[in-house]
Amino acid sequence: MLKWLPQSPDLNPIEHLWAAVEVALQKRNPQPSNIHELEKAVKEVWNALPQKVYRDLILSMPNQIQAVIDANGGNTNIDAYFK
Repeated sequence: MLKWLPQSPDLNPIEHLWAAVEVALQKRNPQPSNIHELEKAVKEVWNALPQKVYRDLILSMPNQIQAVIDANGGNTNIDAYFK
């Protein structure tokens, strides 16, 4: 049994997916100017994420778990564990 905070963002792959969506949204030109455009843009970006993004997140989970263990449950530099 691993001891860590149950809500650790380092162990929550959806946080990394949202980060990928945010990066893609920031690259859009023009930027969404209202809530309806933002909703549409988020859906477009989400649907366009390559399957490699999902696969890499799944494959990175053992490294993410090890990062949390190495940090004794504290904050991690999770990017260092992505291979």
